[in-house]
Amino acid sequence: MTQEAEIARTMAYVEMHLKEPLSVRDLAQIAGYSPFHFHRLFLAATGETPAAFIRRRRLVEAARELAGVGVRALDVALSYGYDSQEAFIRAFRRQFGVTPGHFQRLETTADLLASPPHLVAAGGSIMEPRIVDGEALTLVGMIYFGENQNGEIPKLWGEFMPRVSRIPHRLKGASYGFCFMDDRINPDFWYMACEAVERVTEVPAEMVAKTVPAHTYAVFTHRGSTEALGETYHQAYKVWLPASGYELAASFDFELYDDRFNPSDEANSELDIYLPVRRKV
Repeated sequence: MTQEAEIARTMAYVEMHLKEPLSVRDLAQIAGYSPFHFHRLFLAATGETPAAFIRRRRLVEAARELAGVGVRALDVALSYGYDSQEAFIRAFRRQFGVTPGHFQRLETTADLLASPPHLVAAGGSIMEPRIVDGEALTLVGMIYFGENQNGEIPKLWGEFMPRVSRIPHRLKGASYGFCFMDDRINPDFWYMACEAVERVTEVPAEMVAKTVPAHTYAVFTHRGSTEALGETYHQAYKVWLPASGYELAASFDFELYDDRFNPSDEANSELDIYLPVRRKV
């Protein structure tokens, strides 16, 4: 079965189980991938994370039910897994820009109700990465957990960069945006704004240290605005990886920001995306 078919199968599974508990781990098992690999493939294929897709589809179907006569928002909220009406109202307003009560009073709601996304076509030439052997890294930085719905990752960098000088023994010249999964903590995803250090003797307050073993990497160079990073990830995970003879070797990837990266002139800026890979047996 192709990756497109596996992702489509998980999307269909979500559609049939919107009122039941769903997790990235469950969907990854259905598709036959690790949770991290599945998350990246799903994002590349649909333009949405699995969690965002599930949330949006639940809210759209909840909105369709709210359009019925005599339907209570609380009953709909509970049926779609929300713990309280207040949590449902907050999520509904973020999705549609209006509260459930306001929605029920609208004369027409068709424009607010989006259909499920289609798989993104993988047309165009394949972006060829460099294959490099990377040494082990020790990273120190600040962590964000979530889906970056409101620009939390840029905010994290804004908080981290003024504190960089506090990191002892840091190796100057590059910063890292490290995205990883740790099932022992939570089966979801973490982003770490960080820098490499020679050794760890002290970790500043509000920061953590993480050691990354040596890996072989496929390195993709992204040119231009960071707002278009998703296009390069799409090329890496959905276009290049399936045809490459390689497979993902670990549950992380990272962005490397060195002296080629210039946030004040992104049109002429570059950064690298590192995927840990190994040859398929």
